[in-house]
Amino acid sequence: ANAYGHEEDDYTSYVRGVEISYAPDDIDAIFGFRPEEHCTVIQRRTTGHTEEEYVEMLHELALPGKDW
Repeated sequence: ANAYGHEEDDYTSYVRGVEISYAPDDIDAIFGFRPEEHCTVIQRRTTGHTEEEYVEMLHELALPGKDW
């Protein structure tokens, strides 16, 4: 509508003459998000699981009698 950005993609736009930054760091600061190294979801994804844990997940989630 009434918005335009910079030629270089620096996550900055102007809306009705007001500069708005859509940079990831600025958005994180506004919402109070923690840095990635403190994110438990990312920590869980990067740690991996043991074969025993995968067997337990399969046992809990899979339908009985199905070949996985």
